[in-house]
Amino acid sequence: MRILEFGSGALLAEFGSLAEVLAHYRPLAAAPLPGVVDLVPAARTILATFDAPAGAAEVRRWLEGTPPDGGGHAAGAELVIEVDYS
Repeated sequence: MRILEFGSGALLAEFGSLAEVLAHYRPLAAAPLPGVVDLVPAARTILATFDAPAGAAEVRRWLEGTPPDGGGHAAGAELVIEVDYS
């Protein structure tokens, strides 16, 4: 994981794959750090925005110190969404 400053109120964590992003995102979202306003996962990144009390150094330690989970999502599972256009 590589962590980059993203302005004064955000950090961008970069990963090698979507699977890594998801493995890190789930435990981060399950135990949010006070002061973290939003976590935005993407294909290879997680953007963590925070307010001033959290501080970049504390958010960086939280991102680096939260271990990834072992997975547990069903890759390729079919999802059916009922739609009615009447």
